[in-house]
Amino acid sequence: MFRTIVGTRLDASNVRRAFRKITKEAGIGTAWSPRELRHSFISIMSDQGVPIETIVDLVGHAGTWAPAPQKPSTGTNSDQ
Repeated sequence: MFRTIVGTRLDASNVRRAFRKITKEAGIGTAWSPRELRHSFISIMSDQGVPIETIVDLVGHAGTWAPAPQKPSTGTNSDQ
């Protein structure tokens, strides 16, 4: 939930409009969603070797739990 400076609730259309304006001004286009940008940020930080605890602090998660990486499927029955 997003709120204004004075604490009133913003509706979703206002948040989307403001977000599109910000991404356009940043030069990354207007097709992004806050969720996609957040996930990209997390991926880039992780790829650069930033400790998971630091990423968790930066993105505001309550814990450090993350799913274990999955082995890519080869498409054969031996994967089962």
